[in-house]
Amino acid sequence: MSLLFWVTLIVVLLVGAWVIVRFLNPAGQRRQAAEREPLEDLLKQLLDWQAAGEFPDRSRLFSVVRLTPRRLDALLKKMIERGLVEETAGSFHLTPQGEQWATQVARAHRLWELYLADEARLPMRFVHQTAHHLEHRVSAEQVDALDAHLGHPLYDPHGDPIPSALGALPAQRGTSLAEWPVGKEGRITHLEDEPVEAFNELMQAGLRVGSRVRLLGIDRQEMKFEHEGVSVVLPKRLAANITVGPSVRVPSRPAEAIRLADLPDGAEGTIVEIDPECRGFTRRRLLDFGLTPGARIRAELRNALGDPRAFRVRGTVVALRREQAAHVWIEKAAERRAS
Repeated sequence: MSLLFWVTLIVVLLVGAWVIVRFLNPAGQRRQAAEREPLEDLLKQLLDWQAAGEFPDRSRLFSVVRLTPRRLDALLKKMIERGLVEETAGSFHLTPQGEQWATQVARAHRLWELYLADEARLPMRFVHQTAHHLEHRVSAEQVDALDAHLGHPLYDPHGDPIPSALGALPAQRGTSLAEWPVGKEGRITHLEDEPVEAFNELMQAGLRVGSRVRLLGIDRQEMKFEHEGVSVVLPKRLAANITVGPSVRVPSRPAEAIRLADLPDGAEGTIVEIDPECRGFTRRRLLDFGLTPGARIRAELRNALGDPRAFRVRGTVVALRREQAAHVWIEKAAERRAS
């Protein structure tokens, strides 16, 4: 789809959110939402620093926030008066109350990211900024409802843990690709979405959470690895943005199973499962197409651009983009073991 389509979709989402806020919330609540944004952004930034054991001074805060010195001072004063932040020897840190608030903002952000990626099918390069706009415009009750709608997920589409309503965090998964053993197969568990430019490089390389990687080598300038069997070369600086964990094979999945996206033209297979990482709208759509375990499927046609491809399943031809077909595991007919 064209860039114009996705830009239009983002505008529709933001306008829709604005309409809901405007007509369902009184004017006073709308003003409060506008005032929340810089405060909550600063709370989240302090939470990130605090998690890394860092306690910034005023000059460092000013270097990352989009506020004038006067507005920053006024905001810090308000946060201290409300018991959200404390200043010690010129450095700032969150109080327990401030940490709790910041954690819930992070929860709202990551739930919105998951909704936008899985339900709204927004391209990943637009997900973070759109979620950032929406996270400040929902109540705690609405965040709880979104969490329930999504099935109380543990991780967002980048692999970041989603805090619970009580602030509990699921365990972080994996280690940096730079520290991963050469030659060992792993699975991407997290892709850092900041800075945006670095994340876009990862997206352009086709990387995604849940896909298989094997580090081939790393030197001063670049790293080489296999991603779903395809050789990839990226700058070494991006290695820290890719987190890898053990590649655990699902017991019910045959060792020779392949992704539907890798099925050659004209070949047939039997669907084994839909990848557990596939959730929300995409999963429901694949099931609606009849791509359920045990169904026979054949790669029929390939268009001039190669994407989407046509597959025949249950007597019907369906078109799937490569990213959709990559979620479906099959056992090729020629490789099936005799019973």
